[in-house]
Amino acid sequence: MKDKKCLLIVPYFGKFNNYYQLFLNSIANLQSFDFLIVTDDKRKFINPQNVTCLYMSFEDLKERIAQKMGFSYPLSHPQKLCDYKPVYGEIFDDYVKNYQYWGFCDIDCIYGDLDKLVAPLMEEHYDKIFNLGHLTLIKNDLANNKLYKKFINPQNGESPIFSTEVGMKFDEEYGEYSINRQFVRENKSIYSHQLGADIYTKANRFYLHDYDFQTNKHQLIKEENLFVYSNGKVFNIQVSDDQIVKQEFAYIHLQKRLMTVAIELSSKEYKIIGNRFEPLEIPLNEITTTNYKDIRKQSFTNHYLKLRFKNLKTKIKRYIKHNTK
Repeated sequence: MKDKKCLLIVPYFGKFNNYYQLFLNSIANLQSFDFLIVTDDKRKFINPQNVTCLYMSFEDLKERIAQKMGFSYPLSHPQKLCDYKPVYGEIFDDYVKNYQYWGFCDIDCIYGDLDKLVAPLMEEHYDKIFNLGHLTLIKNDLANNKLYKKFINPQNGESPIFSTEVGMKFDEEYGEYSINRQFVRENKSIYSHQLGADIYTKANRFYLHDYDFQTNKHQLIKEENLFVYSNGKVFNIQVSDDQIVKQEFAYIHLQKRLMTVAIELSSKEYKIIGNRFEPLEIPLNEITTTNYKDIRKQSFTNHYLKLRFKNLKTKIKRYIKHNTK
């Protein structure tokens, strides 16, 4: 009898980001979700009761993966773990056994009221909830947990996903080599509507980035946004037709952004703008069309230039490595 709702599994190696405590605070009061953090970062944080830390080295995790999967694959860097996310139900089967659902998420997020927005979906008994790597839930049964094996030759272990060190986006989207595509092939029930605010990486401003699973295309929504975390909830505040419009999200995803933390880590309410966490000058319900622009006003950020420079360095390193063999 599985008496617990959902366990979200997060392997992370190296130092956590500078707002990791804010991530922990954002999930602290969730009743339907527990978290298993697998890491080698042993620094002291204030861990909520629903968080279990499993300390191990990356090498130890590689051994665990090989043991659980029955084959040993090239896995030289933690980034490749994204392709192993759909296997976590088997890799950590001893931890998920008492849960109705297991899943995976990212720590570069601030989570909102998952109990309100996501937990009811588990009552609908979907096989899979959501499509992207920053938050996905999978119903905990043997068939779902072993679905990744469809991409492995049982005789020799050869796999288009795991036999290469190239990231294959196995955990998300709907490409040929995607766990989502396999759930569709198996006629599994999937909830595909995204409830999180996924922030576009290649802009200084906070633009929403959406993914259309039907066309397998990404969409950029260029609108003015003001994100606020308030007592366990994440809101986007906008002005439309001279009125304040407040939309609640399950979380905000801050991928590839170096954030400045300009608030107390214990803050219950703050705004998330540009690349900064800042104090909210007034209570959330006092934001009006008159003061909206002043509150939303952000400091200069060179996020986009930094990202382009980082990508350029990566390309140069790959070029040198490829041409010096």
